[in-house]
Amino acid sequence: MKGVDLLEKKELEKRIEELHYDSKVMLSELEFVVDEVRFFTGLLNSYTFMPHIENMFHESHNLKKDLLNVKRENSQMLKKVHHHDNQLGGMMESNRKKCASDYINQHQEIKSRINQYLEKFREIKKRVFCYSNSILLEKKC
Repeated sequence: MKGVDLLEKKELEKRIEELHYDSKVMLSELEFVVDEVRFFTGLLNSYTFMPHIENMFHESHNLKKDLLNVKRENSQMLKKVHHHDNQLGGMMESNRKKCASDYINQHQEIKSRINQYLEKFREIKKRVFCYSNSILLEKKC
């Protein structure tokens, strides 16, 4: 019986390490988004990328607004992932399967939400690239 408990504890510890690593990857991705948003915001606010056509002005305004929303949502998710990762320590100490199961479910929900968020951000980045390309082509003519 003691050997089974030890084996279960080792398996739980291994799973916790995997979850911790996965949380660190999520944090890294979210922290990189902070840098990307800062860059895109600076780009859109630069004199070179000021629109001279009305419909491009609206797109610039919408992109800046969308980037601000991305920044806010990112901040909330960073806090959530940090809190979630900190809960791992308590789970390790409690060594309860029920706690681990709940945590794993929560982890998957957070990971899914982050993946959706990153996909939404990729779409915004595409719009920034298209907008930037349009501005550069306009200036070239």
